[in-house]
Amino acid sequence: MFPQAVFAPIGQVSGPVITQAMPRGEDAFLFDLEALLSNTLSHMDYSFADYLREFLDERKCYLLSRNSFNDACSRLPSSVLRRFAGVFASCGTELWVDQQLVDCHDHAFSDDLYEFVVNVVRKSAFYERTPPLIDQGAACLRICLAGVRASAAERRKYELWEKKAQELPEIVREFQFRFPKYAIYQDTATSLLILPDSFSLVSIRKQIETHQKPARLISYLHVNTAKGFAKPLCDALPRTDVLSKIAGPSDVSQLLSYEVRRMSGRDPLIRLPENAREEA
Repeated sequence: MFPQAVFAPIGQVSGPVITQAMPRGEDAFLFDLEALLSNTLSHMDYSFADYLREFLDERKCYLLSRNSFNDACSRLPSSVLRRFAGVFASCGTELWVDQQLVDCHDHAFSDDLYEFVVNVVRKSAFYERTPPLIDQGAACLRICLAGVRASAAERRKYELWEKKAQELPEIVREFQFRFPKYAIYQDTATSLLILPDSFSLVSIRKQIETHQKPARLISYLHVNTAKGFAKPLCDALPRTDVLSKIAGPSDVSQLLSYEVRRMSGRDPLIRLPENAREEA
């Protein structure tokens, strides 16, 4: 396991905060799709897309999405998506380059696990229960109890009910007891995400290094992603890498504005003592 990463607080740039001599090479950037959208059902804002596109032209950047590659295609302008050096879709279990699937971690979920999912849906106490959304990737399984065609208002209704009922944490505890060889996360306020322990998101840094030996991996992850399925990656990042846990596009814009100034040499690097730590 790698040493702990340095965290930069929201509102301050992640890029210049370092604790040791900068390794040689070009920084690589990892963007969480959820952090680029105002909400999980929306599309990218056009003005923000223009700003991000300019940055993607200057640096080697990768996209991480909890959903499928097709979902990313539907939410981002094609002019933005094709500028990413790679897209880690379906929670990082798939790597897409130039709209081609180049790497995939496959997993066959057991019948017992599917039966558990069916029982979870059947026993849900939500008063407006509808057929759930069950989205399966190559090695991930997502269950949205708000419903397969739930609107934003319907998802919000389930979210408000869930805050009082606390049904999802109970499902997580039962699942962890019955299926110890899987990881389960409360993916959003209305959904659960299941991944096999045969897959680790830590592998995506190694995949990036096969295409480029970065000086650092600078990651902009939504707070939900960082504490959910991306937590193993966050815990394993080397000391020289930088992780910013952010809430949305406005935070990304603020951080990238500093990166642009730093790239142009207008802002100096800030060197911290070796034992310094900043928590987001």
